[in-house]
Amino acid sequence: MRARLGPSNAIAFYTASVAGWRNDRLTLSIALQAVNGATGPLRPFCYGVVLDTSAMTVEAVLSETETKKRYPNAACRMTR
Repeated sequence: MRARLGPSNAIAFYTASVAGWRNDRLTLSIALQAVNGATGPLRPFCYGVVLDTSAMTVEAVLSETETKKRYPNAACRMTR
């Protein structure tokens, strides 16, 4: 996810929730807030992360659009 944000954005905080689970594939929706530079405003981002639980690897990082397309009930928002 850090590579997709670019070098000028730093992750301030994030939350993860389960979007789907099928066989050995666990998909998490990751809502995060990133700051641009040292004083930039916080900006929201959302990604889906597909994990292969048998190999313990990240299989894919999905955009917000792709995550919501594949998993319509994915919660990509910050919660209190």
